[in-house]
Amino acid sequence: ELMIEANKHPDQAMKIIMGSKDGMKLAKKTMEVQVDLQRDMAKAFEDRDEDIVDELDDLQKEARG
Repeated sequence: ELMIEANKHPDQAMKIIMGSKDGMKLAKKTMEVQVDLQRDMAKAFEDRDEDIVDELDDLQKEARG
């Protein structure tokens, strides 16, 4: 219900959500999920960077062969 009401009045969405106990819980959970998602994405990029470096190292070794 809360999200439906917020969607009906996007200009007041923050006020609607933060003005209720359930809305506060929802906002907190949303922030936690976003933090986890950002952490997972950063790790995925980090792992991908390592894969690229490993591949470049392999190519360099082959070139020096």
